[in-house]
Amino acid sequence: MSWDLRITRRAIKDLRSLPIEDRRRVGEAFDQIRQSPYSGKHRWLRGTLEGTMRRRVGDCRVLFRLDLDPDTIFILRVLRGTSTTYKKT
Repeated sequence: MSWDLRITRRAIKDLRSLPIEDRRRVGEAFDQIRQSPYSGKHRWLRGTLEGTMRRRVGDCRVLFRLDLDPDTIFILRVLRGTSTTYKKT
């Protein structure tokens, strides 16, 4: 089953700031997330980001939410993995 993938404006802006090689890997991760959002190196986040999932893609983190009713994935942010990554959202 393939999910519908929606990318927020903020995530598009994040993608544009990444090096080309990272963009390519994140694009491949989007395809994998669309096919199976629960596979791969993902983790449910807690605290202020409760209900959001995080997927590791090299040095990047893709933050997304699932909407189960229409089977839609919302890509919220694409950030470099640093000590302040989750404080930026």
